[in-house]
Amino acid sequence: MDEMMTRYIFKHMRITESRLDMMGKDLVRQVKLNKRTTRFAVAATASIFVLGYIQSKITNEIAELREEVDELKKVKGE
Repeated sequence: MDEMMTRYIFKHMRITESRLDMMGKDLVRQVKLNKRTTRFAVAATASIFVLGYIQSKITNEIAELREEVDELKKVKGE
């Protein structure tokens, strides 16, 4: 009886230990995934800001060129 109980206890201790090891590996994988996701989010956000800046710069250049074209049309008398 004692031997059966001892086997039962140690068997379940091994099972618990292997499950804890798997959970530890899963946590390491989750940390890596979280880091990658954070890097992607930062890069995407920075890209959005840069594209917005470039777009506003291009819009300003277009407005300046339109004004210059209007001035040239006035000079030519069109």
